[in-house]
Amino acid sequence: MLITLSVNLTKIKSWDIIVDNTSSFMKQRKTKMFKKSLIALALTTASVASFAAVDIETGTEAAALNVSIEGAANMTSITAGDVVATLGAEYAVGDIITLTFSGGELDATTVPTSVTAVNATNNLNVVVGLLSASDNVVTYRVTEVKENGGAGLVSTVGAVLTVSALEFDTASVLSSAKTTVTYSAATSTDVTIDAGTMSSADMITAQKQFSVDRSADTDFDAVIDVETQRLKFESGDVVDVATITLVDDAAATDFDATAATFDVAVSGSFSHLDTDADTAGIQVAAGTFTVSSGAIAAADITADTVTIKGAAAGTLTFTIDADGAVDDATAAAVIPTVDYTATVTVDYTDAGTDGAGTGAAAGETTVVSGADIGEWTLNGSVVEVPYMPMGPNTQPFLRHTNDGSQTGDITLRYMVEGEHTSYQNGGTLVSQATPGVRNLLTEIEAALLADGYDRTAAGFKVALEITTNVPADDVKVTTGAKFINQENTDRLSIGIIGSN
Repeated sequence: MLITLSVNLTKIKSWDIIVDNTSSFMKQRKTKMFKKSLIALALTTASVASFAAVDIETGTEAAALNVSIEGAANMTSITAGDVVATLGAEYAVGDIITLTFSGGELDATTVPTSVTAVNATNNLNVVVGLLSASDNVVTYRVTEVKENGGAGLVSTVGAVLTVSALEFDTASVLSSAKTTVTYSAATSTDVTIDAGTMSSADMITAQKQFSVDRSADTDFDAVIDVETQRLKFESGDVVDVATITLVDDAAATDFDATAATFDVAVSGSFSHLDTDADTAGIQVAAGTFTVSSGAIAAADITADTVTIKGAAAGTLTFTIDADGAVDDATAAAVIPTVDYTATVTVDYTDAGTDGAGTGAAAGETTVVSGADIGEWTLNGSVVEVPYMPMGPNTQPFLRHTNDGSQTGDITLRYMVEGEHTSYQNGGTLVSQATPGVRNLLTEIEAALLADGYDRTAAGFKVALEITTNVPADDVKVTTGAKFINQENTDRLSIGIIGSN
């Protein structure tokens, strides 16, 4: 190619000949590669333009769709924004242009049969005709390269190919994160042309319109005082607050849902706040539960759930005045440790089958389920035993000592080596354990056996977390093990462990 260019250039006496004769020379198309090289050289020398890879985009930024999953749920199809490709090479009749789509199923009947790439700077338009169309590939062939009467240099570089009104199956669009288009082109002899890093673009993205933002929210965090027999909180009266930010991204989505209201179900334990044990359900004192948005009816309060109905988008504040309205019925109630979670649902109307909001259907969706929004904990004793061997020939021992004067439950969490990466709930070992020394091995073995860990059948190693609802300084745990075989017995002392 370089040798041919070199030889032919010696026959050209001036650059004027190249520019003046390019148009008729290209029409004749006698030596395609030779002609393209001359044009490239002429354009570069004149510092007007140079070849570049195709630049593809989906219209303007505003034309790229970001579809609401809730709002578009009942639409039959989604019409994408324009696919716009600025050509960066010389095209000739017979060249093949392929558009490949992923993430959304194209309706092939909406593909235009003929498109003209209009060149505003370099005089030559490119006309393409449809060869084939499927649900993910469209193929065009260049049928004509023609002058458009412009005054610019004669070239197809800079011609803008616009394919409009392509429709995609809604279900396929919403099930994928995005729908993209990739442009490729080749000569009639399958030589790649116009390839580059700007050959793909996003056409449609899909996102949930409704969400919960917990990044700056507060959580329930009250501490129950074991020194007062768990009847009060460590800091005395407690007004505990959790905030949940409910987000409606209607402004950022297309075909969005409208008129959204949120319901928030807060799960935990509320039976200790019941002021009337003789009446079914839970009756709480006025002001026990308050919210900044929405409402709580008496029927929305159960032993383990409080439901806030009709909350608006924005930050919702849920307040539990845990002991501000205590009366005789609740003053003697033991305050339980509680893990609080929130489930948020939204009621809305969608954008309708045509995306215009007409004939919109009512919908409901769960925005988040079981989101952690805090806990009430004890200021009691928590002892961690990092290592306990168990097996047919291993006899562990564990002595729990409460040298105070207070009674409290003893509960267990555990991790088996090689199986768990976080503590598993082992339940209550002893209810209302009185002060003194007790051997907890039988209770621990029973809890592990209930979950399938039988030390008499196979050996394993376990870490233990033992919580006692009494003051932390009152509890010590002494632990160790002895290993038995036919010849001798070895002992392992793990140590005397206090509360963390």
